[in-house]
Amino acid sequence: MEDREPPGEGENSVEPTECRVCLSVYEEGNEVRKLKCKHTFHKDCLDTWLQQHHSATCSLCRRVTYKNI
Repeated sequence: MEDREPPGEGENSVEPTECRVCLSVYEEGNEVRKLKCKHTFHKDCLDTWLQQHHSATCSLCRRVTYKNI
C-alpha cells in the first residue's frame, strides 16, 4: 500500500475521483491510499474497512492487499 495525495482537478488522469467505500469525492488535502491492485480509497475509509471486515482484501476486487493485518 502507498499513501499519496488524490489527483488534482484538471489533471489528465483516469484514476477515480471518489472513494469507493464512502462514495465521497476526493478533495485537496485528503489522504488517499492506493493498493497494489491500483484501487484508491480515503486512508481512513480503507483502514476502517480492513478492521471491520477482519480482512486484508480490497473492498472492490477482493484481491489480497498484504499478508498480515
